[in-house]
Amino acid sequence: MEPLTTTTIGSFPLPPSIEGFKKSLEIQVKAGVDYPALPQLEDFCTIFLRDIAKKGRGIEERGGTYLLTGPIEPPKEPTIMQDVALAITTLKELNVNKRIKAQITGPFTLSSMVKFLDKTAMSYPDLVESFADAMSEIASSVLSFEEVEVIFVDEPTLYYALWYGYDENFVANALNRVFRKLGRSVERGLHVCGDVRGLSRVTLKLDVDVLHHEFTGFTRNFEAYKPEEVVKSGKMLGIGAVTTKPIDSTIKVERAEEVESLLRKALNLYGSRIVVAPDCGFRGLIEVLRVEEAVEVTFQKLNVMVETVLKLRKEIGL
Repeated sequence: MEPLTTTTIGSFPLPPSIEGFKKSLEIQVKAGVDYPALPQLEDFCTIFLRDIAKKGRGIEERGGTYLLTGPIEPPKEPTIMQDVALAITTLKELNVNKRIKAQITGPFTLSSMVKFLDKTAMSYPDLVESFADAMSEIASSVLSFEEVEVIFVDEPTLYYALWYGYDENFVANALNRVFRKLGRSVERGLHVCGDVRGLSRVTLKLDVDVLHHEFTGFTRNFEAYKPEEVVKSGKMLGIGAVTTKPIDSTIKVERAEEVESLLRKALNLYGSRIVVAPDCGFRGLIEVLRVEEAVEVTFQKLNVMVETVLKLRKEIGL
């Protein structure tokens, strides 16, 4: 990804349907996002666990709970491939030639949602690695589509994995297993939301190009990385430039001046090696807004984000 390009995290506030999927892409295109993300209209764990349960092996769904029943084998044709094909068709219908960002859920987060014996699968290192290998297969399946140029792993449970007692090297190696089958023609990213201070000892070891975090909702994340560390790592920082959930029980669309101030701070600290996205996904907006309102808020937030980035690009000469 070029400096100061824009993307999204992937989840959108629309009911699961082909129409909702297409609308989510249309919102991104209309707002001017550089790398539209593959829309996720359901829980980001359920999407992959259900796919393995139905098409693969090793996981069963019983009464809304996922249980580990044997060695994990991912689907030979995971549903994400159908989603990418639909995204490509939709972008052609919209008469745009944009590259796609796909995202998969990380092994720690997925294993934390699966029961095994009296614990979760995340309690067992070999099972975490099995999930990493399964997600590596799923991630590599989309490489048959040249339109996919960026793949992110969403791993909000990363901090919990360290708190749980896993060694930082094990955590980094498990995450790197997810990326091991991806060629260098595809850019890799990691998304971790929340407070990420203290995580650099893991994230800077990862074989990724972009580290994305919340910076608007968690401005203290500016303390998470020393500028010299970012430069030395050769990675880019993904700056969350608009919020995606209520703050103090209210939902507001950021003013251009607010987004610009945040991004100028990032530029001053890290230089132009940043990419810009919302803090997280927008799916949670439908819990507090009607669908029509949530869609409009999503578009407005993306629009102000993109317009501000375009202004800064012109100023910098990118």
